[in-house]
Amino acid sequence: MEMEQVKAAMIRENSARHPRGQAQVIEESDDSGKGSPGVEEQSPKKEARVSSGRTLINFNVAKKKQDTQKAAGKTKKRGDNLKGMISLNVVRFDLLDLPPIRYEAFMKSFGTSNARQETSQTGDDDLEQETQTEVIETNEKWTQKPIAMTSIGDLDDQELLLQNMKGVGGPSKETKDSQGFVSFNAHSHSLRLAQFLEGASQVMLTLMEEQEEQVRGLDLEGIEQKSVDFADKVTILNTDMAFLLDRPVTSLAFAPDQSAILLTAHGNLDVDGEQGATTLANFSANTYLCIWNVSQPSAPSKVLMTHNVVTSCCFSPHKASIAFAGLVDGTVVGWDLRESLNIHQEVKREVIDNADFIFRSPTFSTNAGPDEHNSTIKSVTPLPEMKREQSAEGYNDFGGAFQLISVEEQGCAIIWTVLDNQHDFDQHVGQAHWGTIRLVQSQRIELDSNLYGITVNPHDGSQLLLGMEGGAIHHASTKSNHKPNPRQFLPEFEAQSNPQSIAFCPFGHGFFLVGSDDGTVRLHATTNMKPLITWPGTVDGEPVVDLIWSQSRPCVFVLLDNLSRVHLWDLGAGDIYPAHTVHFEDGIEAMAINPDLKDSRQKQLLALGMENGKVEVHHLKGEYKADDSESCQKELSRFLHYVSII
Repeated sequence: MEMEQVKAAMIRENSARHPRGQAQVIEESDDSGKGSPGVEEQSPKKEARVSSGRTLINFNVAKKKQDTQKAAGKTKKRGDNLKGMISLNVVRFDLLDLPPIRYEAFMKSFGTSNARQETSQTGDDDLEQETQTEVIETNEKWTQKPIAMTSIGDLDDQELLLQNMKGVGGPSKETKDSQGFVSFNAHSHSLRLAQFLEGASQVMLTLMEEQEEQVRGLDLEGIEQKSVDFADKVTILNTDMAFLLDRPVTSLAFAPDQSAILLTAHGNLDVDGEQGATTLANFSANTYLCIWNVSQPSAPSKVLMTHNVVTSCCFSPHKASIAFAGLVDGTVVGWDLRESLNIHQEVKREVIDNADFIFRSPTFSTNAGPDEHNSTIKSVTPLPEMKREQSAEGYNDFGGAFQLISVEEQGCAIIWTVLDNQHDFDQHVGQAHWGTIRLVQSQRIELDSNLYGITVNPHDGSQLLLGMEGGAIHHASTKSNHKPNPRQFLPEFEAQSNPQSIAFCPFGHGFFLVGSDDGTVRLHATTNMKPLITWPGTVDGEPVVDLIWSQSRPCVFVLLDNLSRVHLWDLGAGDIYPAHTVHFEDGIEAMAINPDLKDSRQKQLLALGMENGKVEVHHLKGEYKADDSESCQKELSRFLHYVSII
């Protein structure tokens, strides 16, 4: 009975919750007696099914929503707290502030300081009329070329006949002043004519000599030789002359525009015995430089003379018209090779054909000025000019200004501006009375270290590399407002070696080689302070004397060591050992390679200056000269690939 009462209460409760009287299925089962003994199992009774409209609650979704709201609330609260802690300030600044200035102040700073602006108006003194221009007097004239008579009637008019004969005329005027404006009186001046012919003939002879030298330079003849592995021929210049005997060669330089023109500098005279004393009495007071055409090795074409030993020499940058030399006493001298021969000293030649030599004295010397060097000149090098500057200034091959840099041993580098055609200006103390060139100091670079050499970027004349003590290379610029980066290039490891020679890549890329007195060779990029690679350049550690990058092949460079050995490196064949090493019995003091003028007929020449005064010009084999620009570009690509992987 209790169970039935509970069930009835549940039914009433369900009916109360569903007022619409919808039926709900309730299955009744009485399990109270199920399984009990003596109680019969009854079948479950089925009540009427009532459909339910109740919605079930999803507690999981509700819990997730509650958690999300709590997290959002915390984030919002944190943001509100941060807003109170952070405040932004407004900053204002001017990108350009250019207040106007008075015209006088502008002209004082950027113009001529002792000038002021003035105006002038034509006719401003005319008080009666306002005029803009004065009345211009005109006169009509006619001309006829070739001369022709217009009609037979012209013969009756003498004035018209005269005009027709002259080929020019006009309407006749009454006044005498208006008649005969054109006069055909012939004037002649024999002295002016002689001066013109002398100058013109000198120019024509110079042009003809240069053309002949260029043609001969392409057809060089030499002696067949097999002792030098990298050369097939050699040309030996004849230095067996009284003023060149026993003088060591101190410097060599090829002309920039002619591959066969060589400048040699010869040092002090070595005196031995009575014959040497006689020779010393005649020639010891001076030292000499010779200009040779390698195709004519029997005698120099020009002989230059100076008062002290030459340590470095070079030509002007674009044309071999001026020669320069640096001396042991810090003097820089120059010779104008276009000067007439009759203004220089003439000395009789004693050895060959009784011919006469003309010794050219310097046209300009810096030893008479306050801007000279104080120690031995280590290098004299012309600065390459930019093409844009050349076209803007109108420089040509026969004149114009250019720059030259000289470096002394005690850490000073001077940039000189070489001025041409200076005969109409005041004479300089260091300028010869007949001279037309002058060196003017334009910039001075002082360093707290001894300098051992210099090289200039051939494609950017403002970029300089100066060799300093301890193996460092100072990166300098000729532009006062430019500081190149990095300022120094250092060896891979600290050492006490000094750089003896620096060679810039002549193919337009920022690489250079450094040879040191410990026998190493470093390859640097201008963008990195440390070297890309370091080689034992002389194999056995002998000091490097000179280092030259080939002008024709990017992978080839030539090295001279202290034991008079020439090492030819070919990075295309290998970078562990040099491709060729040749020892010369005669001590080598200097070497030079001729420029590549992009002519397939040109030969690559290596000039060697000996301690005993001899000069040998070796003709390198064809494999060490690029056949054309295409093959040079291919090898340059291989070199750049090699640099990228080391």
